[in-house]
Amino acid sequence: MRLMKRLLVSTFVLAFAALAAPVRAQPGGPCREESLKLCPKVAGGHRLHCLEEHRQELSPVCQESLARMRAAGEEFKRDCREDSGKLCPGQEGRKLVACLETALSRLSPACAERVHKIQSERKVRKERIPAACREDSEKLCAQADASGEDILVCLKNVSAKLGDGCRQALAHPAPEPAPAAPGSGK
Repeated sequence: MRLMKRLLVSTFVLAFAALAAPVRAQPGGPCREESLKLCPKVAGGHRLHCLEEHRQELSPVCQESLARMRAAGEEFKRDCREDSGKLCPGQEGRKLVACLETALSRLSPACAERVHKIQSERKVRKERIPAACREDSEKLCAQADASGEDILVCLKNVSAKLGDGCRQALAHPAPEPAPAAPGSGK
């Protein structure tokens, strides 16, 4: 029973980590150095577990990121435990979240809100990618997107592999739209 509970907790933490993780053990994230040093051959969601095992050796910034990840995972577990077991048995990580996304209309309000939050965060990350970099980001930074890493950071870290259009778009980003003036109705 204890093992089953641990597996369930791990599944929910990994599921949330897969798409909405504030912990970024990938290039450019607050746990980058620790991840490379302490968990060099560990991939995916297992990297999070590896960093947890080395918690005392981590920088305060990385420890704080891990704490946020744990809290987010606990919230996801609390809100989606019943729906996951009923609608997506045996699914873990990204597959669990993808399964819950296909069942949005049947989810409890709390779980649906969690899944919408994951979708919203994913959308915001993708909207920041210049159009000229979409193909490169899907090819070179898919893992970064899934882990919640800033895709622009990933793209800059793999700049030698980017196409000319993407490299140019990153070098000369389009200006962000100015905020609407107060009282302008926009």
